Amino acid sequence: MLIDDKKLIIQKLKQAIPEARVEENLNQLMTDPEGRILVLYAGANYAENSEIPLTARWKSKRWTIAVTVRDPLKNDIALKYLEKIRASLQGFKLGIDDRERIYPENERFEQFMEGLELFSYKIDFVSSEVAQSEEVNID
Repeated sequence: MLIDDKKLIIQKLKQAIPEARVEENLNQLMTDPEGRILVLYAGANYAENSEIPLTARWKSKRWTIAVTVRDPLKNDIALKYLEKIRASLQGFKLGIDDRERIYPENERFEQFMEGLELFSYKIDFVSSEVAQSEEVNID
């Protein structure tokens, strides 16, 4: 489940980079953004084959890990964190078996939110699995 996967990624990053502030949401970001690590679910793609039912198609999930900075010219902390993020999450398995592991797909630098002096270095990680029907319990 996505929420469990996100918690696993956050827990792994907190273990790998104990000095970092790993965030699940944007609450603290605006008041103290320097060097924050955000874990964001960035969506999924399904294999395109109309002859295969949607529940049996390959599903690729994308996770974006962002390190925020105020001044992109003073990015030493962000670059240090990026190396540790890449090393700790490459091949990290989500779930209880080895079927789903995440791997880096691309990296980029961009303004985090338009109008703010806040920038981010981002790494997208992807994992693939066969899409399965799940019962969803919304609390």
